Amino acid sequence: MEYRTKEMLISVQANIIEASLHSHIEKVSLEGAKENVAIFREITNNDFEEKGLINWVPSFYVTKDIIRYYNDDLNQLRINLIAIVITSFPSRFVANSLVKIRERTTMNKEKTIKIFDSKAAAIDWREKELSLVAS
Repeated sequence: MEYRTKEMLISVQANIIEASLHSHIEKVSLEGAKENVAIFREITNNDFEEKGLINWVPSFYVTKDIIRYYNDDLNQLRINLIAIVITSFPSRFVANSLVKIRERTTMNKEKTIKIFDSKAAAIDWREKELSLVAS
C-alpha cells in the first residue's frame, strides 16, 4: 500500500513502513509533519501488530519543533524498530548523538532506533532484529 502526502511518499509492505521525502522537497514544515504522522497513525491503527519504520532524513536543516513533533508522536504509535537513513555525515553525527542521549534518558525502552548511511544497511538490521523477535 502506498500513501502520498505533501512532503512524503509512505509505503507499507507487511509490517514495514518506508517513508521518504519527495525529491522536490527542500524544506519541511510542521503542517507536513502532522500530515505524515496522521498517515503513520492510520497505518498502525489498522491492526495490533508492531511495525518497523525506515525513514530517510534530509540533509538540510530541520527545526527542533518538527523533530520534537515527530519524536513525541512516533513514541505513541506501535512502531518498535526505527531505522533512520542519513547520507550526510554531519547530520548522521548529530543524529547519533541525539539517539545516544535518548537511549540514556527515555523511559520507553521498547523502541529501538538506529542510524544508517544506506537503505541496504537499514534493511539488513531490520531483518536481523525481526528474526530475533520471531525466535
